[in-house]
Amino acid sequence: MRLLKGILTGILLTMLSVHAFAVEELSKADVQKKFPNTPIDDVRPSAVPGLFEVTSGKNVYYVEKTLRFALFGGIIDTQTGVNLTDERVQSISKVDVKNLPLQNSITMGSGKKNLYIFSDPDCPFCKKLHPELAKLKNVTIHEFLYPIKELHPGAFYHAVAIWCAKDRKKALDDVFSDKQIEDAVCENPIGDTVKLGQSLGISGTPTLIFDDGSMAVGYMESEKLQARLDGKPQTNMSGSLAGEQKGVPGK
Repeated sequence: MRLLKGILTGILLTMLSVHAFAVEELSKADVQKKFPNTPIDDVRPSAVPGLFEVTSGKNVYYVEKTLRFALFGGIIDTQTGVNLTDERVQSISKVDVKNLPLQNSITMGSGKKNLYIFSDPDCPFCKKLHPELAKLKNVTIHEFLYPIKELHPGAFYHAVAIWCAKDRKKALDDVFSDKQIEDAVCENPIGDTVKLGQSLGISGTPTLIFDDGSMAVGYMESEKLQARLDGKPQTNMSGSLAGEQKGVPGK
């Protein structure tokens, strides 16, 4: 019996050492060489044996040791219901909300909690989210107009028209209700907001930022959004929320 235990222990230690050696073999330099046009910030073992987590800016994806295959999407722990990819993205995407230029946003409500939203006037998921915001309790909403021209070429002009309207909140409501608003031109912060969003790594709308600096991309029902604002534990068995995003890292 002792001999059998010794053999099994030896096999286990050998397997662990081989695994550790494999981990060391996949370096940041190896991944960067494979994807020369994508800045690689970090490479580490993932929670799934044989997969490595690659961080590029605010994006997380996975590769196996040979680098032949890459996986874009969420890894979910089915025992806990936690989306491990979202959790990792949150940890590298924290925003210092104290530095957000609130004077460049449209502010609605007067609650103790804050919700910062980057939205594209032509984004269908932003339109879907907008009526959900009215159902939230004890929250102040700061909405930044963030047109993504790669997805909606005319969104910049629509954002300017909203900002330059006499009643910005009403103009925002009208646009998300498919109502026409008058064209308007004035001094505006839309260009600065686009630069700000890019510096924060925001590539999709709507992007939601909470008081703790954590981010979520996509449409969220008011009940789930309220729970997040109230600090209740979140699980996401369905993967990423619905939203629009431009581009993913490529070769």
